[in-house]
Amino acid sequence: MGEAGHMKRLRVLHIADALHGGGAESVFRATIEVSRKFASEVSVYTATGRTTPLGYVYSWRNRRNVLSWLRGFRPDVVHVQNYYHSLSPSVLSALRVYKKRNPGLRVVFTAHDYHLACPNSGMQYFPRGVRTNVGIDERPVRLLRMYDHRSWFHAALKIAQFTVAYRLLRLQRVIDEIVSPSQFLAQALEGAQLQGRISVLRNPLTLRGTDGRKVEPVGEHRAGIANLGFVGRLVPEKGLEELIRALARISQTTPAELHVFGEGPQRAELERLAAVLGMASSVAFYGQRSHADTWSTVSTLDALVVPSIWYENAPQIVLEAAAVGVPVIGNDIGGVAEMCGEVTHAQTCNTADSGDLERAIRAVRGDRRINSLRHPEDYTPGYYERELRRIYAGESSLS
Repeated sequence: MGEAGHMKRLRVLHIADALHGGGAESVFRATIEVSRKFASEVSVYTATGRTTPLGYVYSWRNRRNVLSWLRGFRPDVVHVQNYYHSLSPSVLSALRVYKKRNPGLRVVFTAHDYHLACPNSGMQYFPRGVRTNVGIDERPVRLLRMYDHRSWFHAALKIAQFTVAYRLLRLQRVIDEIVSPSQFLAQALEGAQLQGRISVLRNPLTLRGTDGRKVEPVGEHRAGIANLGFVGRLVPEKGLEELIRALARISQTTPAELHVFGEGPQRAELERLAAVLGMASSVAFYGQRSHADTWSTVSTLDALVVPSIWYENAPQIVLEAAAVGVPVIGNDIGGVAEMCGEVTHAQTCNTADSGDLERAIRAVRGDRRINSLRHPEDYTPGYYERELRRIYAGESSLS
């Protein structure tokens, strides 16, 4: 590609903890590839080696290494994504040092969670072990809280990292622009002592569908049964325990089968719960399957349920369901509710409340196979590239 296909002499450095992992890492890789379409040079820096507890709070080694990389590559733009698990906020410290001598440097940060606003990046704390959401407008953050369910030691590390990086050193002020995949997350980050502006840019979406596979529908053998699906990691914050309990309470009036795709540390506990509640024959666990296998089965169901009890940012699962025409029932909080508004056939409710859930199930059963994206153009790689060009150039959005 000639110079016309590139922004003139634009050198972009991408920084994150890891290249591979979950959804955030997928967006990180997609961002790198998109930037290669228009930047003259692109470099990638990720964490190496193990992290110590002290290094989690602030890593002098990573600060030194990132600063050395900056001086060697001499970027015009640094695009940072998840950094606080392994690299630590010392990355921002290195950027601040480099920026003092290179004031033209532009620092962009894609937020995948609430890390800049709360020591617990999921906006939760655990009084007496009870998972509790933090109010997104709560200012200032209360530091004497149990921000980690594992132990006070883990909570103390999160509080120390947050206090040192964002209360004492004010490292967040090196960021020129924050990219938020949802309005909800953008709202949560407002007031977090930021100086840069916040832009809402949806994550790019690659809809792989079902690869044209034909499968036997899992729910057509029992008339009058609502066939529901769940796709995701089996962890407490995903709300599966609360969903199963609610389904058990309405099993006589609105019987349903729940088809669970995914693995995680909570699986055995959930299987025991279903048995205790008399739901063992109504809750099927399929484990981790390929994307095509999962969605070829989910596409035959009445609805996909997204029962997360934490403030999801911008769950792509809602959009993937729309891509195969499956209606969605989503918990009415955070980014789940926002993304349900991005598709044509979704019901939001309190998925832990049996009456509310029953209403939603009955509402979606007539919508089978007709769901779709309301604004598909907002999720295309082309749109993401155009907006990334604008953000890197420091231009204001026209919208």
